[in-house]
Amino acid sequence: MTFKKGWKEWWNNAKVWWNNWRGRREWWDGLQKIKKACNLPGIEKPVGVGLFVLKTFVPTELIQLLFWNWKANQKWGKWLPDCYVSLVTVFLFILLVWFPIRWIAIYFLASIIVYLLNVVLLDHKVFGGVRAPERSLILFMLNVVQVVLIFAILYRLERPEELGGWRDALVDALLGACPDYRGDWS
Repeated sequence: MTFKKGWKEWWNNAKVWWNNWRGRREWWDGLQKIKKACNLPGIEKPVGVGLFVLKTFVPTELIQLLFWNWKANQKWGKWLPDCYVSLVTVFLFILLVWFPIRWIAIYFLASIIVYLLNVVLLDHKVFGGVRAPERSLILFMLNVVQVVLIFAILYRLERPEELGGWRDALVDALLGACPDYRGDWS
């Protein structure tokens, strides 16, 4: 097979995949909904479009776009975000204790920020609001725990010789202490 034939075959397969992509239509419809929203004045609309595009890289959205439309599933549409947030919290604790990896922590921090900004700026005005405020508050509290764990991971990686281990990094993250300052708290 020549390069030209191989390239043409790959391109044709890519077009077929693009046309059959499960989440493409829903994603595009959501983007159009933001563009046509009348209640997003001034800078909110371009910021909303940017946040919506960035939300594409959040794991729950990647699952929906590439593999499985969990939002359409009656059973899992309600539970997957809750399970995801809980499992990420446990995963971050495991990372803190045994395998602190900077880029994973930063990825989850960015995904939390992007997702929460989407909830605050877009879900209420464009997509019809949150399902239940109580559920959102519980998930937000878990997000706060995740952010504390992420900063503990980053503190542990930044100053391993000054911090006694993961417990000291977690205490510093909880207290908001800078890793450069290890003063007497008594």
